[in-house]
Amino acid sequence: MSKESLFETSRVEEALIFAQKCHEGQFRKSGEEYISHCLSVYEILKEEWGIQDEDTLIAALLHDSVEDGKVSLEEIASLFGKNVAEIVDGVTKLKSDTDKQASQKVFDKSKLQPAVALVKLADRLHNMRTQEYMDPAKRIKKAQETFNTYIPLAESLGIWKVKRELEDLCYFWYDLDSYKKIEESVKQDDRSSELFQSNITSKIKQTLEQNNISIRQINVRNESYKFINDKLNKLRTSDLQAINDIISIRLVVDNQEDIYKVFSILDQSNTIPIDPHKCDRYLGESNKQQNGYQAFQTNIISPQGPVEIALVTKEMEEFNNWGIVSLIRQGKKMNELKNYFLKPIFVHHNQVRFVSDQATVIDIIQNHEKLRYAVSANINGKESPLSTIPPSNATISINYGEEHVALNQYKPYCLPQTRSSLDDLQQQVIKEKIIEEAKSKIKKILSKRGLLYLNHLEKLDPSKYQKLINELGPSKEKLYYSLGTNFIKEEQFNKILDGLSITKSDLKVTTIEISGEDEPRVLRKILEQINKTVSINESLVDSDQKFHICLVVKNLTIEEENELRNDLTPRFTSVLVV
Repeated sequence: MSKESLFETSRVEEALIFAQKCHEGQFRKSGEEYISHCLSVYEILKEEWGIQDEDTLIAALLHDSVEDGKVSLEEIASLFGKNVAEIVDGVTKLKSDTDKQASQKVFDKSKLQPAVALVKLADRLHNMRTQEYMDPAKRIKKAQETFNTYIPLAESLGIWKVKRELEDLCYFWYDLDSYKKIEESVKQDDRSSELFQSNITSKIKQTLEQNNISIRQINVRNESYKFINDKLNKLRTSDLQAINDIISIRLVVDNQEDIYKVFSILDQSNTIPIDPHKCDRYLGESNKQQNGYQAFQTNIISPQGPVEIALVTKEMEEFNNWGIVSLIRQGKKMNELKNYFLKPIFVHHNQVRFVSDQATVIDIIQNHEKLRYAVSANINGKESPLSTIPPSNATISINYGEEHVALNQYKPYCLPQTRSSLDDLQQQVIKEKIIEEAKSKIKKILSKRGLLYLNHLEKLDPSKYQKLINELGPSKEKLYYSLGTNFIKEEQFNKILDGLSITKSDLKVTTIEISGEDEPRVLRKILEQINKTVSINESLVDSDQKFHICLVVKNLTIEEENELRNDLTPRFTSVLVV
Protein backbone atom coordinates (compact mmCIF):
# COMPACT_ATOMS: atom_id res chain seq x y z
CA MET A 1 0.00 0.00 0.00
CA SER A 2 1.42 3.38 -0.95
CA LYS A 3 1.99 6.12 1.56
CA GLU A 4 -0.29 8.39 -0.50
CA SER A 5 -3.27 6.03 -0.15
CA LEU A 6 -2.66 5.27 3.53
CA PHE A 7 -2.13 8.85 4.73
CA GLU A 8 -4.47 11.05 2.72
CA THR A 9 -4.16 14.34 4.61
CA SER A 10 -1.31 16.50 5.87
CA ARG A 11 -2.69 16.35 9.45
CA VAL A 12 -2.43 12.55 9.43
CA GLU A 13 1.10 12.69 8.00
CA GLU A 14 2.07 15.20 10.70
CA ALA A 15 0.62 12.88 13.34
CA LEU A 16 2.70 9.98 11.98
CA ILE A 17 5.90 12.04 12.10
CA PHE A 18 5.05 13.17 15.65
CA ALA A 19 4.34 9.57 16.75
CA GLN A 20 7.62 8.37 15.21
CA LYS A 21 9.53 10.95 17.25
CA CYS A 22 7.62 10.02 20.43
CA HIS A 23 8.51 6.33 20.06
CA GLU A 24 12.01 6.73 18.66
CA GLY A 25 14.29 4.03 20.06
CA GLN A 26 11.37 1.98 21.43
CA PHE A 27 10.82 -1.62 20.35
CA ARG A 28 8.13 -4.25 20.81
CA LYS A 29 8.75 -7.77 22.19
CA SER A 30 8.85 -8.99 18.57
CA GLY A 31 11.88 -6.78 17.88
CA GLU A 32 9.89 -4.43 15.63
CA GLU A 33 10.01 -0.68 16.13
CA TYR A 34 7.19 0.40 18.46
CA ILE A 35 5.73 2.73 15.83
CA SER A 36 4.71 -0.41 13.90
CA HIS A 37 2.03 -1.05 16.56
CA CYS A 38 0.62 2.48 16.15
CA LEU A 39 0.55 2.00 12.38
CA SER A 40 -1.21 -1.36 12.78
CA VAL A 41 -3.93 0.18 14.98
CA TYR A 42 -4.36 2.92 12.36
CA GLU A 43 -4.59 0.34 9.54
CA ILE A 44 -7.14 -1.79 11.45
CA LEU A 45 -9.38 1.26 11.81
CA LYS A 46 -8.91 2.61 8.30
CA GLU A 47 -8.34 -0.41 6.08
CA GLU A 48 -10.12 -3.25 7.92
CA TRP A 49 -13.00 -1.35 9.50
CA GLY A 50 -13.37 1.46 6.94
CA ILE A 51 -13.18 4.33 9.46
CA GLN A 52 -12.41 7.62 7.71
CA ASP A 53 -12.89 10.05 10.61
CA GLU A 54 -9.65 12.03 10.67
CA ASP A 55 -9.52 12.76 14.41
CA THR A 56 -10.06 9.09 15.23
CA LEU A 57 -7.28 8.01 12.83
CA ILE A 58 -4.87 10.60 14.22
CA ALA A 59 -5.66 9.44 17.75
CA ALA A 60 -4.86 5.88 16.66
CA LEU A 61 -1.36 6.95 15.66
CA LEU A 62 -0.91 8.90 18.91
CA HIS A 63 -2.73 6.59 21.34
CA ASP A 64 0.46 5.58 23.21
CA SER A 65 2.26 8.91 22.94
CA VAL A 66 1.32 10.21 26.39
CA GLU A 67 2.25 7.10 28.36
CA ASP A 68 5.16 5.72 26.32
CA GLY A 69 6.27 8.87 24.49
CA LYS A 70 6.13 11.12 27.57
CA VAL A 71 4.36 13.99 25.84
CA SER A 72 1.50 15.93 27.42
CA LEU A 73 -2.14 16.00 26.39
CA GLU A 74 -1.81 19.80 26.20
CA GLU A 75 0.86 19.42 23.50
CA ILE A 76 -1.31 17.01 21.52
CA ALA A 77 -4.27 19.41 21.87
CA SER A 78 -2.22 22.36 20.62
CA LEU A 79 -0.94 20.42 17.59
CA PHE A 80 -3.96 18.30 16.62
CA GLY A 81 -6.93 19.74 18.47
CA LYS A 82 -8.85 19.21 21.70
CA ASN A 83 -10.93 16.33 20.34
CA VAL A 84 -7.84 14.26 19.39
CA ALA A 85 -6.38 14.91 22.85
CA GLU A 86 -9.61 13.70 24.51
CA ILE A 87 -9.60 10.49 22.47
CA VAL A 88 -5.92 9.86 23.29
CA ASP A 89 -6.67 10.53 26.96
CA GLY A 90 -9.45 7.93 26.89
CA VAL A 91 -7.31 5.17 25.39
CA THR A 92 -4.07 5.81 27.28
CA LYS A 93 -2.98 2.63 29.02
CA LEU A 94 -3.18 2.99 32.78
CA LYS A 95 -1.50 0.37 34.96
CA SER A 96 -3.36 -1.18 37.91
CA ASP A 97 -3.27 -4.22 40.14
CA THR A 98 -6.69 -5.49 39.12
CA ASP A 99 -8.73 -5.57 35.91
CA LYS A 100 -11.58 -3.74 37.59
CA GLN A 101 -9.42 -0.87 38.79
CA ALA A 102 -7.79 -0.58 35.37
CA SER A 103 -11.16 -0.54 33.66
CA GLN A 104 -12.54 2.07 36.05
CA LYS A 105 -9.58 4.32 35.27
CA VAL A 106 -9.75 3.80 31.52
CA PHE A 107 -13.51 4.41 31.52
CA ASP A 108 -13.56 7.04 34.25
CA LYS A 109 -15.81 9.54 32.46
CA SER A 110 -19.57 9.55 32.78
CA LYS A 111 -19.86 8.07 29.29
CA LEU A 112 -17.49 6.34 26.90
CA GLN A 113 -17.19 8.09 23.53
CA PRO A 114 -17.50 5.86 20.43
CA ALA A 115 -14.14 7.13 19.06
CA VAL A 116 -12.40 6.18 22.31
CA ALA A 117 -14.01 2.74 22.24
CA LEU A 118 -13.02 2.08 18.63
CA VAL A 119 -9.37 3.07 19.05
CA LYS A 120 -9.17 1.06 22.26
CA LEU A 121 -10.68 -2.01 20.54
CA ALA A 122 -8.30 -1.72 17.57
CA ASP A 123 -5.39 -1.36 19.99
CA ARG A 124 -6.44 -4.45 21.93
CA LEU A 125 -7.12 -6.45 18.76
CA HIS A 126 -3.61 -5.86 17.44
CA ASN A 127 -2.09 -6.73 20.81
CA MET A 128 -4.04 -10.00 20.94
CA ARG A 129 -2.98 -10.83 17.36
CA THR A 130 0.67 -10.57 18.43
CA GLN A 131 0.57 -12.38 21.79
CA GLU A 132 3.06 -15.05 20.67
CA TYR A 133 5.86 -12.64 21.61
CA MET A 134 4.62 -12.17 25.18
CA ASP A 135 5.48 -14.18 28.29
CA PRO A 136 2.88 -16.91 29.06
CA ALA A 137 1.79 -15.23 32.32
CA LYS A 138 1.20 -11.92 30.51
CA ARG A 139 -0.77 -13.70 27.79
CA ILE A 140 -3.12 -15.12 30.42
CA LYS A 141 -3.52 -11.72 32.08
CA LYS A 142 -4.20 -9.94 28.77
CA ALA A 143 -6.69 -12.60 27.71
CA GLN A 144 -8.59 -12.37 31.00
CA GLU A 145 -8.65 -8.58 30.81
CA THR A 146 -9.99 -8.81 27.26
CA PHE A 147 -12.69 -11.29 28.30
CA ASN A 148 -13.78 -9.02 31.13
CA THR A 149 -13.66 -5.65 29.38
CA TYR A 150 -13.07 -5.48 25.63
CA ILE A 151 -15.25 -8.33 24.37
CA PRO A 152 -18.28 -6.91 26.26
CA LEU A 153 -17.41 -3.50 24.78
CA ALA A 154 -17.37 -4.88 21.22
CA GLU A 155 -20.66 -6.66 21.88
CA SER A 156 -22.28 -3.52 23.30
CA LEU A 157 -21.33 -1.60 20.15
CA GLY A 158 -22.69 -4.41 17.95
CA ILE A 159 -19.30 -5.16 16.34
CA TRP A 160 -19.75 -8.94 16.00
CA LYS A 161 -16.76 -9.35 13.67
CA VAL A 162 -14.40 -7.91 16.27
CA LYS A 163 -16.09 -9.68 19.20
CA ARG A 164 -15.74 -13.04 17.46
CA GLU A 165 -12.05 -12.58 16.61
CA LEU A 166 -11.20 -11.37 20.12
CA GLU A 167 -13.06 -14.31 21.67
CA ASP A 168 -11.09 -16.91 19.76
CA LEU A 169 -7.75 -15.14 20.20
CA CYS A 170 -8.30 -14.92 23.97
CA TYR A 171 -9.58 -18.48 24.20
CA PHE A 172 -6.53 -19.73 22.30
CA TRP A 173 -4.06 -18.04 24.63
CA TYR A 174 -6.04 -18.54 27.85
CA ASP A 175 -6.89 -22.26 27.56
CA LEU A 176 -5.23 -23.88 24.56
CA ASP A 177 -6.24 -27.46 25.47
CA SER A 178 -9.92 -26.55 25.70
CA TYR A 179 -9.67 -24.46 22.52
CA LYS A 180 -8.22 -27.39 20.55
CA LYS A 181 -10.83 -29.78 21.93
CA ILE A 182 -13.72 -27.53 20.84
CA GLU A 183 -12.01 -26.81 17.52
CA GLU A 184 -11.75 -30.54 16.77
CA SER A 185 -15.35 -31.18 17.86
CA VAL A 186 -16.65 -28.43 15.60
CA LYS A 187 -14.58 -29.66 12.65
CA GLN A 188 -15.98 -33.17 13.16
CA ASP A 189 -19.57 -31.89 13.29
CA ASP A 190 -21.27 -32.48 9.92
CA ARG A 191 -22.87 -29.03 10.02
CA SER A 192 -19.41 -27.48 9.68
CA SER A 193 -18.64 -29.38 6.50
CA GLU A 194 -18.72 -27.81 3.05
CA LEU A 195 -20.80 -30.77 1.83
CA PHE A 196 -23.59 -30.10 4.33
CA GLN A 197 -23.55 -26.32 3.93
CA SER A 198 -23.60 -26.51 0.14
CA ASN A 199 -26.45 -29.00 0.21
CA ILE A 200 -28.66 -27.08 2.62
CA THR A 201 -28.07 -23.67 0.99
CA SER A 202 -28.79 -25.07 -2.49
CA LYS A 203 -32.04 -26.61 -1.18
CA ILE A 204 -33.08 -23.23 0.19
CA LYS A 205 -32.23 -21.49 -3.11
CA GLN A 206 -34.14 -24.07 -5.12
CA THR A 207 -37.19 -23.89 -2.86
CA LEU A 208 -37.31 -20.11 -3.13
CA GLU A 209 -36.71 -20.09 -6.91
CA GLN A 210 -39.58 -22.54 -7.37
CA ASN A 211 -41.77 -19.96 -5.66
CA ASN A 212 -40.41 -17.08 -7.77
CA ILE A 213 -38.55 -15.50 -4.86
CA SER A 214 -35.01 -14.22 -5.33
CA ILE A 215 -32.74 -13.20 -2.50
CA ARG A 216 -29.60 -11.06 -2.48
CA GLN A 217 -27.25 -13.50 -0.75
CA ILE A 218 -26.96 -16.66 1.29
CA ASN A 219 -24.01 -16.58 3.69
CA VAL A 220 -22.86 -18.98 6.38
CA ARG A 221 -21.66 -17.41 9.62
CA ASN A 222 -19.50 -19.43 12.01
CA GLU A 223 -19.63 -18.76 15.73
CA SER A 224 -16.46 -18.49 17.80
CA TYR A 225 -15.15 -21.53 19.65
CA LYS A 226 -15.40 -19.56 22.89
CA PHE A 227 -19.08 -18.86 22.29
CA ILE A 228 -19.71 -22.54 21.58
CA ASN A 229 -17.81 -23.66 24.68
CA ASP A 230 -19.71 -21.17 26.87
CA LYS A 231 -23.02 -22.34 25.46
CA LEU A 232 -22.18 -26.01 26.12
CA ASN A 233 -21.27 -25.10 29.70
CA LYS A 234 -24.51 -23.16 30.12
CA LEU A 235 -26.50 -26.16 28.86
CA ARG A 236 -24.35 -28.51 31.00
CA THR A 237 -23.59 -30.79 28.10
CA SER A 238 -20.69 -31.72 25.84
CA ASP A 239 -23.00 -32.66 22.95
CA LEU A 240 -22.81 -30.18 20.06
CA GLN A 241 -26.20 -31.45 18.90
CA ALA A 242 -27.70 -29.37 21.71
CA ILE A 243 -26.53 -26.18 19.94
CA ASN A 244 -28.38 -24.76 16.95
CA ASP A 245 -25.96 -21.99 16.02
CA ILE A 246 -22.48 -23.43 15.59
CA ILE A 247 -23.28 -22.11 12.11
CA SER A 248 -25.93 -19.60 11.13
CA ILE A 249 -27.28 -19.52 7.58
CA ARG A 250 -27.95 -15.88 6.71
CA LEU A 251 -30.56 -15.13 4.05
CA VAL A 252 -30.22 -11.53 2.88
CA VAL A 253 -33.35 -10.05 1.28
CA ASP A 254 -34.41 -6.63 -0.01
CA ASN A 255 -36.83 -5.49 2.69
CA GLN A 256 -38.68 -6.55 5.83
CA GLU A 257 -41.75 -7.63 3.89
CA ASP A 258 -39.59 -10.14 2.00
CA ILE A 259 -38.38 -11.56 5.33
CA TYR A 260 -41.90 -12.73 6.12
CA LYS A 261 -42.49 -13.97 2.55
CA VAL A 262 -39.33 -16.09 2.61
CA PHE A 263 -40.14 -17.50 6.05
CA SER A 264 -43.67 -18.41 4.95
CA ILE A 265 -42.36 -20.29 1.90
CA LEU A 266 -39.74 -22.18 3.90
CA ASP A 267 -42.25 -22.97 6.65
CA GLN A 268 -44.61 -24.56 4.11
CA SER A 269 -41.86 -26.41 2.27
CA ASN A 270 -41.54 -30.19 2.46
CA THR A 271 -37.80 -30.06 1.82
CA ILE A 272 -36.84 -27.50 4.50
CA PRO A 273 -38.21 -28.76 7.85
CA ILE A 274 -38.63 -25.67 10.04
CA ASP A 275 -38.87 -26.02 13.83
CA PRO A 276 -42.31 -24.55 14.66
CA HIS A 277 -41.26 -23.74 18.23
CA LYS A 278 -38.20 -21.66 17.33
CA CYS A 279 -39.06 -18.25 15.94
CA ASP A 280 -37.23 -15.20 17.31
CA ARG A 281 -38.37 -11.88 15.86
CA TYR A 282 -35.65 -9.33 16.60
CA LEU A 283 -37.17 -6.80 14.21
CA GLY A 284 -38.04 -3.13 14.67
CA GLU A 285 -37.16 -0.59 17.35
CA SER A 286 -39.07 -2.35 20.12
CA ASN A 287 -37.81 -5.87 19.35
CA LYS A 288 -34.20 -5.50 18.26
CA GLN A 289 -31.54 -6.51 20.75
CA GLN A 290 -29.91 -3.94 23.03
CA ASN A 291 -26.84 -3.63 20.80
CA GLY A 292 -29.06 -3.05 17.74
CA TYR A 293 -28.96 -6.60 16.27
CA GLN A 294 -31.96 -7.34 14.04
CA ALA A 295 -33.03 -10.59 12.36
CA PHE A 296 -35.88 -13.07 12.09
CA GLN A 297 -34.41 -16.33 13.35
CA THR A 298 -35.66 -19.88 13.20
CA ASN A 299 -34.21 -23.40 13.02
CA ILE A 300 -33.96 -26.05 10.35
CA ILE A 301 -34.36 -29.57 11.73
CA SER A 302 -31.81 -31.80 10.02
CA PRO A 303 -30.38 -35.29 10.67
CA GLN A 304 -27.01 -33.59 11.23
CA GLY A 305 -28.50 -31.42 13.98
CA PRO A 306 -30.44 -28.15 14.32
CA VAL A 307 -29.28 -25.25 12.16
CA GLU A 308 -30.09 -21.60 12.75
CA ILE A 309 -31.47 -19.59 9.84
CA ALA A 310 -31.50 -15.80 10.07
CA LEU A 311 -33.53 -13.68 7.64
CA VAL A 312 -32.21 -10.13 7.31
CA THR A 313 -32.06 -7.15 5.00
CA LYS A 314 -28.71 -5.97 3.65
CA GLU A 315 -28.77 -2.99 6.02
CA MET A 316 -29.58 -5.18 9.04
CA GLU A 317 -26.77 -7.61 8.28
CA GLU A 318 -24.24 -4.85 7.76
CA PHE A 319 -25.12 -3.55 11.21
CA ASN A 320 -25.27 -7.07 12.71
CA ASN A 321 -21.66 -7.63 11.65
CA TRP A 322 -20.20 -4.18 12.21
CA GLY A 323 -22.55 -2.30 14.55
CA ILE A 324 -21.52 1.29 15.14
CA VAL A 325 -18.75 0.93 12.53
CA SER A 326 -21.41 0.44 9.84
CA LEU A 327 -23.07 3.74 10.86
CA ILE A 328 -19.76 5.59 10.61
CA ARG A 329 -19.14 4.05 7.18
CA GLN A 330 -22.53 5.43 6.12
CA GLY A 331 -21.33 8.95 6.94
CA LYS A 332 -22.52 9.39 10.54
CA LYS A 333 -20.27 11.77 12.47
CA MET A 334 -18.96 10.74 15.88
CA ASN A 335 -20.95 13.49 17.61
CA GLU A 336 -24.15 12.19 15.98
CA LEU A 337 -23.88 8.82 17.69
CA LYS A 338 -25.34 9.90 21.04
CA ASN A 339 -27.01 6.52 21.58
CA TYR A 340 -23.57 4.91 21.55
CA PHE A 341 -22.08 7.02 24.32
CA LEU A 342 -22.00 4.18 26.85
CA LYS A 343 -21.47 4.00 30.58
CA PRO A 344 -19.56 1.10 32.16
CA ILE A 345 -21.19 -1.01 34.88
CA PHE A 346 -19.33 -3.75 36.76
CA VAL A 347 -21.15 -7.01 37.33
CA HIS A 348 -20.39 -10.66 38.14
CA HIS A 349 -16.66 -11.36 38.81
CA ASN A 350 -15.84 -7.69 38.04
CA GLN A 351 -16.81 -8.06 34.41
CA VAL A 352 -17.71 -4.76 32.78
CA ARG A 353 -20.84 -4.17 30.73
CA PHE A 354 -21.43 -1.08 28.64
CA VAL A 355 -25.01 0.17 28.69
CA SER A 356 -27.06 3.14 27.56
CA ASP A 357 -27.65 6.05 29.90
CA GLN A 358 -31.26 5.05 30.70
CA ALA A 359 -30.60 1.36 31.36
CA THR A 360 -31.94 0.03 34.67
CA VAL A 361 -30.64 -2.97 36.58
CA ILE A 362 -33.31 -5.01 34.77
CA ASP A 363 -31.63 -4.18 31.44
CA ILE A 364 -28.19 -4.95 32.83
CA ILE A 365 -29.01 -8.48 34.01
CA GLN A 366 -27.69 -10.30 30.95
CA ASN A 367 -29.33 -13.64 31.71
CA HIS A 368 -32.98 -12.67 31.85
CA GLU A 369 -33.92 -16.17 33.00
CA LYS A 370 -32.43 -15.18 36.36
CA LEU A 371 -34.93 -12.32 36.58
CA ARG A 372 -37.48 -14.95 37.56
CA TYR A 373 -35.71 -15.19 40.92
CA ALA A 374 -34.26 -11.65 41.31
CA VAL A 375 -35.60 -9.59 44.23
CA SER A 376 -33.23 -6.61 44.51
CA ALA A 377 -29.77 -5.30 43.61
CA ASN A 378 -26.77 -4.09 45.54
CA ILE A 379 -25.49 -0.95 43.82
CA ASN A 380 -22.13 0.13 45.21
CA GLY A 381 -22.98 -1.82 48.35
CA LYS A 382 -26.45 -0.33 48.85
CA GLU A 383 -29.56 -2.46 48.38
CA SER A 384 -31.80 -0.97 45.69
CA PRO A 385 -34.87 -1.94 43.62
CA LEU A 386 -34.23 -3.54 40.23
CA SER A 387 -35.88 -0.53 38.56
CA THR A 388 -32.95 1.71 39.63
CA ILE A 389 -30.78 3.42 36.98
CA PRO A 390 -27.23 2.89 38.29
CA PRO A 391 -24.56 5.58 37.95
CA SER A 392 -21.57 5.20 35.66
CA ASN A 393 -18.86 2.87 37.00
CA ALA A 394 -21.25 1.35 39.54
CA THR A 395 -20.63 -2.14 40.88
CA ILE A 396 -23.78 -4.27 40.86
CA SER A 397 -24.69 -7.62 42.35
CA ILE A 398 -28.14 -9.22 42.32
CA ASN A 399 -30.00 -10.70 45.27
CA TYR A 400 -32.00 -13.79 44.37
CA GLY A 401 -34.83 -15.60 46.11
CA GLU A 402 -36.12 -19.15 45.74
CA GLU A 403 -39.57 -18.31 44.39
CA HIS A 404 -40.49 -17.18 40.89
CA VAL A 405 -41.46 -13.51 40.61
CA ALA A 406 -43.96 -12.00 38.15
CA LEU A 407 -42.01 -10.78 35.13
CA ASN A 408 -44.72 -8.37 33.97
CA GLN A 409 -44.00 -6.07 36.92
CA TYR A 410 -40.62 -5.18 35.38
CA LYS A 411 -41.88 -4.16 31.93
CA PRO A 412 -42.55 -0.45 32.72
CA TYR A 413 -38.98 -0.09 34.04
CA CYS A 414 -36.80 -1.36 31.22
CA LEU A 415 -35.76 -0.56 27.66
CA PRO A 416 -38.00 -1.74 24.78
CA GLN A 417 -35.52 -4.46 23.79
CA THR A 418 -35.55 -5.91 27.31
CA ARG A 419 -39.35 -5.70 27.36
CA SER A 420 -39.44 -7.88 24.25
CA SER A 421 -37.01 -10.32 25.86
CA LEU A 422 -39.27 -10.53 28.92
CA ASP A 423 -42.21 -11.39 26.67
CA ASP A 424 -40.16 -14.20 25.14
CA LEU A 425 -39.14 -15.39 28.58
CA GLN A 426 -42.75 -15.41 29.73
CA GLN A 427 -43.56 -17.67 26.78
CA GLN A 428 -40.60 -19.85 27.71
CA VAL A 429 -41.91 -20.14 31.29
CA ILE A 430 -45.27 -21.31 29.93
CA LYS A 431 -43.55 -23.81 27.61
CA GLU A 432 -41.42 -25.18 30.46
CA LYS A 433 -44.53 -25.69 32.58
CA ILE A 434 -46.17 -27.59 29.72
CA ILE A 435 -43.09 -29.79 29.29
CA GLU A 436 -42.88 -30.54 33.03
CA GLU A 437 -46.53 -31.59 33.02
CA ALA A 438 -45.81 -33.80 29.99
CA LYS A 439 -42.88 -35.46 31.78
CA SER A 440 -45.20 -36.32 34.67
CA LYS A 441 -47.67 -37.83 32.18
CA ILE A 442 -44.93 -39.86 30.52
CA LYS A 443 -43.62 -41.07 33.88
CA LYS A 444 -47.08 -42.33 34.77
CA ILE A 445 -47.52 -44.03 31.38
CA LEU A 446 -44.05 -45.62 31.37
CA SER A 447 -44.40 -46.83 34.98
CA LYS A 448 -46.78 -49.56 33.74
CA ARG A 449 -44.05 -50.65 31.33
CA GLY A 450 -41.20 -50.97 33.83
CA LEU A 451 -39.71 -47.52 33.13
CA LEU A 452 -40.02 -43.96 34.37
CA TYR A 453 -37.99 -41.87 31.92
CA LEU A 454 -37.57 -41.71 28.14
CA ASN A 455 -33.79 -41.40 28.37
CA HIS A 456 -33.71 -44.84 30.03
CA LEU A 457 -35.50 -46.31 27.02
CA GLU A 458 -32.86 -44.64 24.82
CA LYS A 459 -30.09 -46.38 26.77
CA LEU A 460 -31.83 -49.77 26.89
CA ASP A 461 -33.01 -49.96 23.29
CA PRO A 462 -31.82 -47.10 21.05
CA SER A 463 -33.65 -48.55 18.04
CA LYS A 464 -37.07 -48.55 19.71
CA TYR A 465 -36.43 -45.13 21.21
CA GLN A 466 -35.56 -43.64 17.79
CA LYS A 467 -38.63 -45.20 16.19
CA LEU A 468 -40.77 -43.64 18.92
CA ILE A 469 -39.21 -40.22 18.38
CA ASN A 470 -39.58 -40.52 14.60
CA GLU A 471 -43.23 -41.43 15.06
CA LEU A 472 -44.09 -38.58 17.44
CA GLY A 473 -41.13 -36.15 17.35
CA PRO A 474 -39.03 -35.14 15.53
CA SER A 475 -37.32 -34.57 18.90
CA LYS A 476 -37.82 -35.53 22.52
CA GLU A 477 -38.63 -31.90 23.37
CA LYS A 478 -41.27 -31.79 20.60
CA LEU A 479 -42.78 -35.02 21.92
CA TYR A 480 -43.00 -33.52 25.42
CA TYR A 481 -44.60 -30.35 24.08
CA SER A 482 -47.11 -32.24 21.95
CA LEU A 483 -48.17 -34.40 24.90
CA GLY A 484 -48.31 -31.44 27.26
CA THR A 485 -50.61 -29.50 24.91
CA ASN A 486 -52.71 -32.62 24.18
CA PHE A 487 -51.78 -32.45 20.51
CA ILE A 488 -50.87 -36.09 21.10
CA LYS A 489 -53.42 -37.85 23.30
CA GLU A 490 -52.39 -40.33 25.99
CA GLU A 491 -54.36 -43.08 24.23
CA GLN A 492 -52.41 -42.46 21.01
CA PHE A 493 -49.12 -42.50 22.91
CA ASN A 494 -49.97 -45.79 24.61
CA LYS A 495 -51.02 -47.32 21.32
CA ILE A 496 -47.71 -46.42 19.67
CA LEU A 497 -45.76 -47.78 22.67
CA ASP A 498 -47.66 -51.06 22.35
CA GLY A 499 -47.01 -51.17 18.60
CA LEU A 500 -43.27 -50.78 19.19
CA SER A 501 -43.31 -53.53 21.87
CA ILE A 502 -42.31 -51.05 24.55
CA THR A 503 -44.02 -53.04 27.29
CA LYS A 504 -42.90 -54.49 30.58
CA SER A 505 -43.15 -58.05 29.26
CA ASP A 506 -41.05 -57.23 26.18
CA LEU A 507 -38.45 -55.07 27.90
CA LYS A 508 -38.24 -57.35 30.99
CA VAL A 509 -37.15 -54.47 33.23
CA THR A 510 -38.04 -53.00 36.61
CA THR A 511 -37.24 -49.44 37.64
CA ILE A 512 -36.45 -48.71 41.29
CA GLU A 513 -36.36 -45.06 42.39
CA ILE A 514 -35.32 -44.31 45.98
CA SER A 515 -34.50 -41.15 47.94
CA GLY A 516 -33.68 -40.41 51.57
CA GLU A 517 -31.07 -39.17 54.01
CA ASP A 518 -27.57 -40.01 52.87
CA GLU A 519 -25.75 -42.78 54.70
CA PRO A 520 -22.49 -44.68 54.20
CA ARG A 521 -22.49 -47.29 51.40
CA VAL A 522 -26.23 -46.91 50.82
CA LEU A 523 -26.01 -47.65 47.07
CA ARG A 524 -23.81 -50.70 47.59
CA LYS A 525 -26.23 -52.13 50.17
CA ILE A 526 -29.18 -51.72 47.81
CA LEU A 527 -27.31 -53.31 44.90
CA GLU A 528 -26.29 -56.27 47.08
CA GLN A 529 -29.91 -56.76 48.08
CA ILE A 530 -31.18 -56.69 44.50
CA ASN A 531 -28.50 -59.14 43.29
CA LYS A 532 -29.61 -58.91 39.64
CA THR A 533 -28.22 -57.37 36.44
CA VAL A 534 -28.50 -53.59 36.74
CA SER A 535 -28.74 -52.00 33.27
CA ILE A 536 -28.87 -48.39 34.43
CA ASN A 537 -27.44 -47.01 37.66
CA GLU A 538 -27.91 -43.30 38.40
CA SER A 539 -27.26 -41.71 41.80
CA LEU A 540 -26.52 -38.33 43.33
CA VAL A 541 -26.40 -36.56 46.68
CA ASP A 542 -27.92 -33.07 46.72
CA SER A 543 -26.89 -30.00 48.71
CA ASP A 544 -29.20 -31.06 51.58
CA GLN A 545 -27.33 -34.37 51.89
CA LYS A 546 -30.24 -36.35 50.53
CA PHE A 547 -29.47 -39.17 48.12
CA HIS A 548 -31.44 -40.00 44.98
CA ILE A 549 -30.99 -43.36 43.26
CA CYS A 550 -32.61 -44.69 40.11
CA LEU A 551 -31.89 -48.25 38.97
CA VAL A 552 -33.18 -50.18 35.97
CA VAL A 553 -32.94 -53.90 36.69
CA LYS A 554 -33.36 -56.87 34.35
CA ASN A 555 -35.54 -59.94 34.95
CA LEU A 556 -37.10 -59.31 38.34
CA THR A 557 -40.20 -61.38 39.04
CA ILE A 558 -43.37 -59.85 40.46
CA GLU A 559 -42.64 -61.59 43.77
CA GLU A 560 -39.14 -60.13 43.87
CA GLU A 561 -40.51 -56.66 43.08
CA ASN A 562 -43.04 -56.92 45.92
CA GLU A 563 -40.37 -58.17 48.32
CA LEU A 564 -38.09 -55.23 47.46
CA ARG A 565 -40.94 -52.75 47.76
CA ASN A 566 -41.93 -54.07 51.18
CA ASP A 567 -38.34 -54.15 52.43
CA LEU A 568 -37.20 -50.76 51.13
CA THR A 569 -40.31 -48.64 51.86
CA PRO A 570 -39.90 -48.48 55.67
CA ARG A 571 -36.19 -47.65 55.38
CA PHE A 572 -36.25 -44.64 53.06
CA THR A 573 -38.19 -41.41 52.53
CA SER A 574 -39.45 -42.32 49.09
CA VAL A 575 -39.52 -45.68 47.27
CA LEU A 576 -41.00 -46.43 43.87
CA VAL A 577 -40.77 -49.90 42.28
CA VAL A 578 -42.46 -50.30 38.87
